[in-house]
This record gives sequence, C-alpha cells and structure tokens, in this order.
Amino acid sequence: MEKTLLIIDDVGYTRKMIKQTILKDIILSEIQIIEAETAVEALHTINNKNIDLVICDINLPDRSGLDLYNAVKKEKPKLIFIFITALELRSIIPKLRKSKINKDLIFTKPIDFKELRRMTLFLLGIE
Repeated sequence: MEKTLLIIDDVGYTRKMIKQTILKDIILSEIQIIEAETAVEALHTINNKNIDLVICDINLPDRSGLDLYNAVKKEKPKLIFIFITALELRSIIPKLRKSKINKDLIFTKPIDFKELRRMTLFLLGIE
C-alpha cells in the first residue's frame, strides 16, 4: 500500500536532499512524496490529500511550522510531524512542550539524513 509523505521547506535543495535520501533503494510504488514551500501550500495539500507523514521545517516564510502543526492537529490529531530546524533545540523547547511535540522528532541542521530516513521509513511502516 502506497504511503504519502509531505515535505515542507522553503529551500528547494533541502527538499531535494530529503526526497533523494528517503527514496534511496525504495520501490517507488511504496511511497509518494509531495513537496510544499510554504505553510499555506502545505495546509492546502493536507486538507486535500491523504497524507501519512509530514516532514516540516520550523522556519517557513509565511508561518511557523509549529503554528502549522497546531492548526493541523485540531483537524487531524493522528497525523505525525517530523521537524527540521536550523535553530538551537534549547531555544525552542518551551514551544515544543506547549505543542506536546516529542523532541525525538526534531532534526537540527545540518540534518543527519541517514537517521531522518530511518525514522521516516519506520513511521511509515516501510522496511
């Protein structure tokens, strides 16, 4: 059964690297990857597609990834988000606690792509 992953980041190179890393050695029928550059674009996609997992940058140009998460969780409480950020983790811990986000689902830049891939495939039930 095909799983759908949404990657949200305003930097095209980062989206490309995540996509290439996730798809490495994967049968293409197992996973579909959709990309979004902004929170508005992502919210539209989440509301109109069946998304299984989201990888989201915390600093988006139009809205915080954490704000997007809080808005989505009201309608889709079971949708899992993995966050990526260039911020120091300790600087956002109060916001993470307020949103009840598990710090194990936060990847700081530079991204450990191997670990991100492992976590993504595990959460999607692939491999």
